[in-house]
Amino acid sequence: LAPRDVATQAALAQLHLRAGRNAEAAASARRIIQLAPDHVQAHFVLGTALDRLDRSDEGARALDAFARLESAEAAARALQLELAGLRREAEVAAGQGDHARAVALLTQIVEKEPKSSGAHVALGVALLRAGRGTEAVDRLQAAAGLGAFGDVYRHLADAYALTGQTELSTRAREVYAGIRRERLRQDAR
Repeated sequence: LAPRDVATQAALAQLHLRAGRNAEAAASARRIIQLAPDHVQAHFVLGTALDRLDRSDEGARALDAFARLESAEAAARALQLELAGLRREAEVAAGQGDHARAVALLTQIVEKEPKSSGAHVALGVALLRAGRGTEAVDRLQAAAGLGAFGDVYRHLADAYALTGQTELSTRAREVYAGIRRERLRQDAR
């Protein structure tokens, strides 16, 4: 059944394990791990099945991998919850006009997710609203360098204008206008 479909293979592996078909469970788990090496449940099934087959050394290695992957997933979930809380607090602060607080909160997000173009854009906009144009330019340029597209150029134009860099502001607005025209053309198709 669907040997390349991870979800199907995971369900099969679980069924085999529950039914005591440990060799089949181990085989299914191995197929999953070949397709998705970080599949947490597959490592658990593999380790449990191998342990039941009296292959405890191999089972222990698979269960160690399971524990590492599960721990990494838990840490990633905790980080996402923390970031969501910081984003909500920043939105509330900005909505109340407390741009300094919004900047402080968004700075924490950028420190935790330095490769997130969205985090850099949000911080750049908060800096812009706080009247800190030079820092806004830095953040927005970083966002563009990380692949941010579209609105980042509108915000960058505003930041350049705030710092008196009229020519760069005009160029950024032109880039933004070109992007908008292209999006409208694509939407019209």
